[in-house]
Amino acid sequence: MAQGIPASLLAQTASDVLQSGPVPFKSPGRSLSGMDATGYIAYCLGRLGIRVNATGSNSLYREIGGTPIPLSDALKKSMVVPGALLFRVENDGREPAKFRGDGRGNATFALICIAPGRAAYPSRSRGKLIETAIEVVSGKANMVVLHPKLDYGALSSPPPKPGPSPTLPHPTQMRVVTPKGRLNLRPRPSKNTSVLARIEPGTQVQVNLIQDGWAHITHTSGSALLSGWVMTEFLQEV
Repeated sequence: MAQGIPASLLAQTASDVLQSGPVPFKSPGRSLSGMDATGYIAYCLGRLGIRVNATGSNSLYREIGGTPIPLSDALKKSMVVPGALLFRVENDGREPAKFRGDGRGNATFALICIAPGRAAYPSRSRGKLIETAIEVVSGKANMVVLHPKLDYGALSSPPPKPGPSPTLPHPTQMRVVTPKGRLNLRPRPSKNTSVLARIEPGTQVQVNLIQDGWAHITHTSGSALLSGWVMTEFLQEV
């Protein structure tokens, strides 16, 4: 399922979390009540149905896999695109003992690219989730990783998916229309998944992507940011 999800949708989800209100820094943490860098990335990927088991930046760096690209090279090749993950990796031998000797170094920091030249991360010193510029001189990151389960378009050149998979070029507003009851919001585009929330008929939601009869939406309900998948047959243009 996740293989066909555009990387830009991860950037959109990460940006929605950033704009949902102050999200405090908390380590460990991976919810809107508090999160660290690993928790932020795990939370956003989880909203797309990509499970993350990592408990720290070193295990996250290794769990994601992919080929790390030096930030300076990635910038020259225009590979620092929305949805790319950035890490600070040092060869100081201070990684946890179980990772020593694997040659991948010590990953001490992680961010998500949310827009060209911009990234977001939970700042320990600021005590909350913040946005920052992507710069080699900043020292915040020195490696770029493209998640192997996301589609980065021409950068990753994924094989074509069978059948039509229309996508929306920009997020758009749609209205929930259910003949009875409320609309189920799910973590993945499948009826065989848990229900994250139920959305009242008439509610307007932001639709980020339409794919194979499912829509990925984001919606703010009170102080909670809802993000997940719903069936497109229960959505109507505003």
